[in-house]
Amino acid sequence: MNRSEYLDNTATTPIDERVLSIITSHLEKTSGNPSSLHTINQLAERVLDESRCKMAEILDAEPSEIIFTSCGSESDNLTLQGGGSACKTGNSKPSPVLTHLGYSKEWALGSLRVSLGKDPTAEEVSHFLDILPTCVKRVREAAI
Repeated sequence: MNRSEYLDNTATTPIDERVLSIITSHLEKTSGNPSSLHTINQLAERVLDESRCKMAEILDAEPSEIIFTSCGSESDNLTLQGGGSACKTGNSKPSPVLTHLGYSKEWALGSLRVSLGKDPTAEEVSHFLDILPTCVKRVREAAI
């Protein structure tokens, strides 16, 4: 049998039936703009806020850390321009990204996240690579 599989959905990824059902039920109730201050739009804003809270709970994050965008390109640009982050710094919890990728909480807690900013210079990268072994050693010693 000659059968082909189409694996490159890009922007045409089919919507899960459960998600489609929820979206449809909300669109039937209101077509409001959640960013608008008009009364008719308050239901749409409430639904968006509830969705943000549910996603935050699933990802073990704060609702303020959940950013909904209108498309993949907008998400990519937000992340590339430094407006978004997949992991949190200064938090004693394991990274929700790593745990949802299947890594154990212990492994995720032992990971080290670094950022050199949007456009690091060669000197900054070189300096970071010079001090990285010492940083890793200190993190490991602190974990014992």
